[in-house]
Amino acid sequence: NAARPRVWTSSLVFDNSGRRNRLGAAATTPLFEVAASTIGLVLGAILTLAAALTVANVVRLALFARRDEIDIMRLVGAPTAYVRGPFVVEGLIQGGLGGILALLILAVVFVAARGAYLQPAAAALGLSALRFLPLTSCVYLSLGGMFVGCLGGILATRSEVGG
Repeated sequence: NAARPRVWTSSLVFDNSGRRNRLGAAATTPLFEVAASTIGLVLGAILTLAAALTVANVVRLALFARRDEIDIMRLVGAPTAYVRGPFVVEGLIQGGLGGILALLILAVVFVAARGAYLQPAAAALGLSALRFLPLTSCVYLSLGGMFVGCLGGILATRSEVGG
C-alpha cells in the first residue's frame, strides 16, 4: 500500500505545455503568443522612434529660435557640452511630462471604462479583479519617457550644434 501523491486541481485552464492560462480561456498556441509578442515589440519600437523624433524636432525648433545666442556662446569659447546641455534637459523634461500625461490619460480612461466595459469582460473571462498598472510600472514608463526625450534632445543637438 504505497501512499499515492496528492493531486491538487483547480478551475484554472492549462495549455498543452502545462502552463497556466491567465485568462482562463481556451489554451493559446505558442505560435500565436510569439506572433503577438513580435507585433507588440515592433509597434512599441516604431512608437518609441516616433516619440524620439518628435522631441528631436521640437528641440531643433528651440535651437533654431536661439541660434544667435548659440553663436555668441561659441564666440566666447563655451564648451560644446555647455551649449548642448539646456536643450538635452529640455528634451528630458518634455519626455518625462509626455510619459506622465500619457499615464494620467490612461488612468482616466481606465477608471471611466472599468464599470461599464471592463468589469463585465473580466467576469466573462473569469478574472477576479482589474487593477491599473502597478506603481513601479508607472515609474518605469515615466523614466522611459524621460530617456526617449533625452535621446531626442541629444540627436537634435548633435546634428545642429555639432561637436
